[in-house]
Amino acid sequence: MLGIGVVNIVNMFRPQLILLGGALSEHADEMTGPIREMMERDCFGGQHGMIPEIAVAELGSSAGMIGAANL
Repeated sequence: MLGIGVVNIVNMFRPQLILLGGALSEHADEMTGPIREMMERDCFGGQHGMIPEIAVAELGSSAGMIGAANL
């Protein structure tokens, strides 16, 4: 389901980067490969189209707490 959602976002907005954060960042190693394959297969243009880079947020699931502490 996550891959389908990412493909839909890429097809609608054509971003240059997909950033996985929060709880997803803890399991990004297992998810980036299959999501990348789905994007190459299902995005407009396929492998010849613009496929965005997939990255993982550096702060992971702590980003919300760090942001709240900064306030």
